[in-house]
Amino acid sequence: MQIHTVNAGETLYSIARRYSVPATKILSDNGFVGDRLTVGDEVLILTPTRTVTVRGGDTLESISKRFNIKTRTLLTQNPSLCGKHKLRPGQILTVKQDTTFIGAGSSLGIIKKGCSRDKLYESLPYMTYAVIDAATVTDTVNMTFNPEYAVNLAKSEGKIVILGVKDESDGVFLSSRESYTAIINSLIDISKAHGFMGIRISCNVNAREKERFSEFLLEARKCFIGCDMVLFTDVSSYELAEASELSDGAILTLDNIHTLDESKKRIREFAGSAESSKVFVSLPSSIELGDGKISIDEAKELCYRSGKSLKTNNDTMLSEFEYTRYKTGKGERYNIAFPSLQYIKAKLEALCELGFIGISFDVDTRPTSYLTIFNALFARADYAL
Repeated sequence: MQIHTVNAGETLYSIARRYSVPATKILSDNGFVGDRLTVGDEVLILTPTRTVTVRGGDTLESISKRFNIKTRTLLTQNPSLCGKHKLRPGQILTVKQDTTFIGAGSSLGIIKKGCSRDKLYESLPYMTYAVIDAATVTDTVNMTFNPEYAVNLAKSEGKIVILGVKDESDGVFLSSRESYTAIINSLIDISKAHGFMGIRISCNVNAREKERFSEFLLEARKCFIGCDMVLFTDVSSYELAEASELSDGAILTLDNIHTLDESKKRIREFAGSAESSKVFVSLPSSIELGDGKISIDEAKELCYRSGKSLKTNNDTMLSEFEYTRYKTGKGERYNIAFPSLQYIKAKLEALCELGFIGISFDVDTRPTSYLTIFNALFARADYAL
């Protein structure tokens, strides 16, 4: 695996010739839309050591059998397939990459309301767990959209499907044992009705509610075990050590962009206080722009359209550019920064070193190149917690 920084005058095709890699593979590995590149942009290069040209009648299953590899491996090494199994004669598929795994890891994809079908298809090959954020908690459990399509698609690809639940009661559902027990029973009933295999609960807990939330987690986990369900929590909203100890798995969300050193520091602090072998660390997917947020892919598009060059700060490992947005006739200047590919690679290496289980990512906004790096560095540990 190599990370190439685009120089003035270089094109996608000149880079492809330089590394003897098909341009179509570079496009799919990086998630590029079209062949537009910005000076200073990074291009992930994965060199195939074995390829196959699709013949009439070939299927992913028949090719997998011919080369003695898993169908999932073909899908993750060929993201241009968008997770779909239909092939056409003449396609060139990567069978084996020139890469050495640094460890094994799992991944958790978060599917939100309005997630595009293409993004879901593209992301499924990278997932172990599919978390469908389709429920909220007030005094009852409320479904925010029909999860049937996402559940059926994820299950058809062998994923462990989890119901994502967000507390919108400000902790009121924790007010009594009767209240949270009713919520637990409702979650079990909903899971059985829709085919969920576990729950991920996101709850903002204040100091007064921590003890009650611990009781809730203990009771929920006990009930879920009896139903062969797993329980995940968000550790960003609870005591780090307790969240990992009282659940089957936890998600450590790093919402704000940190420098690489700051990010590693937070990860090391967590590893020293909790069970890192149960934790998925979130990959960044969006950044702040004024009073809103944009995805990292949208930020790159702004850079290209504005004719700016990207510069990677050697100290922070963030890729940066200046952008002026005109609003009501007035220009507002922003310094836009997002993690470079070198940043993501180093962060993933730190996770392996400290024994974390893997990553979590937002299916609709994640940069493809980040998932490609994870897939190139880690052998897949596809197992239930």
